[in-house]
Amino acid sequence: MSKSDHAAPGGIEKDEENLFAKGFALALTLTLLVLLFGAVVAQLAPHIPPSIKAIKKLGEVGDFVGGMLNPVISGCTLVVAFAVWRLQKTELTETQRELQIQRGQQRFFDLLNVYHRTVDSISSSYVRPVNRLAKDPMKSMQEVGSMYEQVGSEHITLIGKAALARERENLEAGEPHEYFDDEYPTINWKSTVAKAAALGSTGSAEALAKLQQEWIFAQSSLVLSHYFRTFRLLLNEAESLLGSEEHRRYVAIFIAQLSDDELMLIGYYLWLDPHGNELLPMAKQYGLLQSISDHGRNIFTAVLPLEVFAA
Repeated sequence: MSKSDHAAPGGIEKDEENLFAKGFALALTLTLLVLLFGAVVAQLAPHIPPSIKAIKKLGEVGDFVGGMLNPVISGCTLVVAFAVWRLQKTELTETQRELQIQRGQQRFFDLLNVYHRTVDSISSSYVRPVNRLAKDPMKSMQEVGSMYEQVGSEHITLIGKAALARERENLEAGEPHEYFDDEYPTINWKSTVAKAAALGSTGSAEALAKLQQEWIFAQSSLVLSHYFRTFRLLLNEAESLLGSEEHRRYVAIFIAQLSDDELMLIGYYLWLDPHGNELLPMAKQYGLLQSISDHGRNIFTAVLPLEVFAA
């Protein structure tokens, strides 16, 4: 909401108060004038018979003055009633407007809670070996290159932002999936990213196609599709819920809560995913990747508009 939006209702209320004061002053002035006029006419007009000026005839003068004052007071009452009606209408309009703004803010924060619950629903599991120092560390170092020997394994499950960090590491490491290794052979992600960023070469188109294929597979295997749908919904609804000016501040609050791993995944989403490409206008509008790390900036500067990194 702009400053002028806040100032307008106050200015209207001030005008209404001025109108009320003017109406009251007008009624008082006209009343005094009529009384003065009646008194002058009753006492000084030469064509009025002396009997009218007698004390016993003052009742008739009072009736005359009262008849003159009645329409004046009625008119002033209408002015005051109109001013009160305008003031009440302004207050009602402002109240409805404030309620609408509060409902929009509440719906935005409801979407923000949905986003955080979506993040918390993401999990990543892996098996980690359990090692201990070998009985003969020097011999173990010579034979297997490590002073430790494996004595078992443990199952690790990560939730939320920690899971996103793990999945980003898996994506950039290019670890093969144990069930789909033949159908989706792993690639050297970092090397392929560098080739795809070299725009204009024949190899870059091939590298980009490999990255897009790997990205599509990563979303299905990591169950990230619903994460990006929720992310897209929140950005799409922000302006309609909060207005053309206020929504920028709230989106900035949302962007400030994104971790570097989220920003990296969002960067790949904007670059490699068709649905992410549709978000580029909003990404430029909000400077979506303004807080990304230097590593991420170096990757995406060559493939995304510079406006997505602007504050």
